[in-house]
Amino acid sequence: LSKKKNYSKKQEKASNVYDYLLDTEKRVIQELKKADRHELGQKQIQNSTGYSKAKVSRLVRNLEARNLVVKIPFGNTNKIRLK
Repeated sequence: LSKKKNYSKKQEKASNVYDYLLDTEKRVIQELKKADRHELGQKQIQNSTGYSKAKVSRLVRNLEARNLVVKIPFGNTNKIRLK
């Protein structure tokens, strides 16, 4: 019984992490959740969201600062992975 309580608290805490994000940031997170291995290239995020290169870069930087994603250098671009 106590394990279930802890699990639902953890789950509740995880959902609250995304509550304070901007809609644009939530959209990037949603795209990453749908992706294979929760990982996309920045260009793929750009194409799936319709956001500009600069906007995607800024959103990724903000999400990385909040420790929600990891930016992995990949050739001339970056792979973005959910933490």
